[in-house]
Amino acid sequence: MNDVWNISKTFAKFLFPFTAKSKIFRAKFGKKLKAKEPIQYEHNRNHLWKKPWVIFAKKPFGNVKSVVEYLGRCTHKIAISNPRIKSFDNQM
Repeated sequence: MNDVWNISKTFAKFLFPFTAKSKIFRAKFGKKLKAKEPIQYEHNRNHLWKKPWVIFAKKPFGNVKSVVEYLGRCTHKIAISNPRIKSFDNQM
Protein backbone atom coordinates (compact mmCIF):
# COMPACT_ATOMS: atom_id res chain seq x y z
CA MET A 1 0.00 0.00 0.00
CA ASN A 2 1.31 3.44 -0.95
CA ASP A 3 1.17 5.89 1.98
CA VAL A 4 2.48 8.83 -0.05
CA TRP A 5 -0.03 11.42 -1.25
CA ASN A 6 0.63 12.30 -4.88
CA ILE A 7 -0.76 15.62 -6.04
CA SER A 8 -1.68 15.89 -9.68
CA LYS A 9 -0.20 18.84 -11.56
CA THR A 10 -3.70 19.72 -12.78
CA PHE A 11 -4.74 20.35 -9.16
CA ALA A 12 -2.02 22.97 -8.73
CA LYS A 13 -1.48 23.27 -4.97
CA PHE A 14 -5.01 22.26 -4.01
CA LEU A 15 -6.32 18.88 -2.94
CA PHE A 16 -9.34 18.89 -5.26
CA PRO A 17 -9.91 20.46 -8.69
CA PHE A 18 -11.96 23.66 -8.81
CA THR A 19 -14.54 22.15 -11.17
CA ALA A 20 -15.39 19.44 -8.65
CA LYS A 21 -15.54 21.93 -5.76
CA SER A 22 -17.78 24.21 -7.81
CA LYS A 23 -20.29 21.44 -8.49
CA ILE A 24 -20.32 20.34 -4.86
CA PHE A 25 -20.76 23.90 -3.60
CA ARG A 26 -23.60 24.56 -6.06
CA ALA A 27 -25.38 21.33 -5.04
CA LYS A 28 -25.03 22.09 -1.32
CA PHE A 29 -26.21 25.67 -1.85
CA GLY A 30 -29.25 24.43 -3.79
CA LYS A 31 -30.08 21.87 -1.10
CA LYS A 32 -29.93 24.47 1.69
CA LEU A 33 -31.96 26.98 -0.34
CA LYS A 34 -34.58 24.33 -1.14
CA ALA A 35 -34.86 23.40 2.55
CA LYS A 36 -35.11 27.00 3.73
CA GLU A 37 -36.98 28.67 0.85
CA PRO A 38 -38.66 25.99 -1.31
CA ILE A 39 -40.74 28.46 -3.34
CA GLN A 40 -37.75 30.68 -4.07
CA TYR A 41 -35.69 27.61 -4.96
CA GLU A 42 -38.25 26.41 -7.48
CA HIS A 43 -38.45 29.90 -8.93
CA ASN A 44 -34.65 30.18 -9.34
CA ARG A 45 -33.74 26.53 -9.97
CA ASN A 46 -33.17 26.88 -13.71
CA HIS A 47 -30.97 29.94 -13.20
CA LEU A 48 -28.92 28.13 -10.55
CA TRP A 49 -28.10 25.20 -12.82
CA LYS A 50 -27.90 26.95 -16.21
CA LYS A 51 -24.30 28.14 -15.94
CA PRO A 52 -21.32 26.48 -14.33
CA TRP A 53 -20.33 28.01 -11.04
CA VAL A 54 -16.80 29.24 -10.48
CA ILE A 55 -15.45 29.31 -6.96
CA PHE A 56 -12.53 31.37 -5.79
CA ALA A 57 -9.92 29.66 -3.70
CA LYS A 58 -6.41 30.79 -3.05
CA LYS A 59 -3.43 29.32 -1.36
CA PRO A 60 -3.89 29.45 2.43
CA PHE A 61 -1.80 31.72 4.58
CA GLY A 62 1.55 30.28 5.49
CA ASN A 63 1.63 31.27 9.15
CA VAL A 64 0.11 33.43 11.87
CA LYS A 65 2.29 36.42 11.01
CA SER A 66 0.99 36.57 7.44
CA VAL A 67 -2.63 36.36 8.70
CA VAL A 68 -2.05 39.28 11.09
CA GLU A 69 -0.37 41.32 8.36
CA TYR A 70 -3.25 40.64 5.96
CA LEU A 71 -5.91 41.58 8.52
CA GLY A 72 -3.91 44.66 9.50
CA ARG A 73 -3.94 45.90 5.91
CA CYS A 74 -7.69 45.37 5.71
CA THR A 75 -8.66 46.86 9.06
CA HIS A 76 -6.38 49.89 9.11
CA LYS A 77 -7.30 51.40 5.78
CA ILE A 78 -8.66 54.91 5.64
CA ALA A 79 -12.12 55.25 4.13
CA ILE A 80 -11.20 58.52 2.42
CA SER A 81 -7.93 60.41 2.47
CA ASN A 82 -7.75 64.03 3.69
CA PRO A 83 -6.95 65.57 0.27
CA ARG A 84 -10.17 64.10 -1.15
CA ILE A 85 -12.40 65.72 1.50
CA LYS A 86 -14.15 68.71 -0.10
CA SER A 87 -15.76 70.20 3.02
CA PHE A 88 -16.48 69.50 6.68
CA ASP A 89 -19.28 71.10 8.71
CA ASN A 90 -18.47 69.52 12.13
CA GLN A 91 -22.05 68.24 12.58
CA MET A 92 -23.29 64.72 13.08
